[in-house]
Amino acid sequence: MHCAYHINDGILILKRISTAFLFAALSSCYGGTDKSVPEESLKGNSVTLDSAYYGMRPTLLSDDLLFTWSQSQIETGCVGKISGDSLTNYQGSFRRGHGRNEFMDVILGKGKDSCIYIASVSAKHNQILSMTHTGKAKSIEAVKDTEAWTIYDLSKLPNWTFGFMNYVVLSDSTCLFLGTPFGDLGHIMSIIDFKNQTLKPLDFWPEDGSKVEGLAKVGVYIDTGNILGNNEDRFLYVCGEGNYAFIFTIDGSSVHVKKELYSQFPEYDYMGEDKVGRMNYSIKNRPALHFETDANGNHIYLLKIEDDKDGKAAESWKTSVCGNEIEVYDWEGNLEKKIVLDQLGHNIKVTEDDRLLYLFSEDWETGEPQIWAYDLRN
Repeated sequence: MHCAYHINDGILILKRISTAFLFAALSSCYGGTDKSVPEESLKGNSVTLDSAYYGMRPTLLSDDLLFTWSQSQIETGCVGKISGDSLTNYQGSFRRGHGRNEFMDVILGKGKDSCIYIASVSAKHNQILSMTHTGKAKSIEAVKDTEAWTIYDLSKLPNWTFGFMNYVVLSDSTCLFLGTPFGDLGHIMSIIDFKNQTLKPLDFWPEDGSKVEGLAKVGVYIDTGNILGNNEDRFLYVCGEGNYAFIFTIDGSSVHVKKELYSQFPEYDYMGEDKVGRMNYSIKNRPALHFETDANGNHIYLLKIEDDKDGKAAESWKTSVCGNEIEVYDWEGNLEKKIVLDQLGHNIKVTEDDRLLYLFSEDWETGEPQIWAYDLRN
C-alpha cells in the first residue's frame, strides 16, 4: 500500500505559501532516541461507514463527534458520530455564506462541557469576523442548533495573520491563536478576548539566527504551526517546518518554554512579495520526517510522518506523507512510550480519556479513504 494525502484537502490553510508546507519535515534532534522507552505494537480495526466519507483532513474530535475539512461550496466542513469502529451520520456542517449563522471559512476549537467554538474567517483570511459558541454540543443536532448559539462580533479587531490549523480555548471569553497583527510582527502567538473584542500578542519570537524577518518569518512559524493544550495551563507548539517543538506556559503576556521536544529551527529564505503584497519564503534542506500531532489532558501524541514509508517512491502527483510510529509524551515533556501501528496513515485523533486513537489513511489501490481505530488500553 502506498499511502498519501491529497494536497487540495488543505485549501483553507494555504494563505500565502506553497502547498508543500503541509508535508514539511520535522526530524528529531533528540526526541524519541531513548531506547529504554517501552514500545508496543497495536492492531487496528477498520472503521465502518454508513454514509459517504470524503476523507478530508480531520480538524477536531469532541467527545464522539468528528469534524473534518470540506471542499463543498455549500458547507465549510463535515461532522459525523464516531464511536469505536463505526462512523455514522456523516454530513455537512456550518453553512457557507454571508448571512446570519453562515461562514466563509471556519476554524474550530473545543471548550469545556462539550462546547464547540467556531471562528469565522474573512474571505481574504486576514480577519476573524466572529466567534460563535454553540453551547453544550453532545450530538450533531445540538451542534447545528442555531437557537443555542451565541455569536460575538470581532470585525473591529485589527487585520492580522493567523494559523489555520487550530486554536486553544482558554476560557469562556479567551482563545489562544497562532497569529499576530500586521502592525506588530514580532510575535507568533496572540490571545483573543472575544467578549471584550481585544487581541493581545504574546512576547515570544523564535531566535533562530535567520536574517529573514517580517511576514516571511511569521509565515514559517504561524502558517505551518500547530498549537494544542492540556485543558489547564500547559501548551504545545509544533512548527510544520524544520525540527522545532516545545511545551510552554503563559504568564500575562509572556511565554515560558518549559521543555523543547525538538530543537532545530527551520532553514528558510526570503522570496519577495506575492500577488497580494505579503512576503513569501522558501524552505531549505527540508528533511524527510515530520509530525502530525494530537493531544488531550494527559498526553501528547506525535505521529512520525516519513516520506516513502512503505519503500515506494511517490508518484509525481502525490507526496508520501504517511507513518505508523507514534511518540507519547506527558505534559512535562517526558517520553513515556512508543506505539507502532499496523497501518500507515497521515493524521491522528485521540479521545480525551486515552482510550481510542483514530488513524486517518487512504487505500491507494482503490482510492478509498480509510479510518482505523486502535484501543490504547491494550
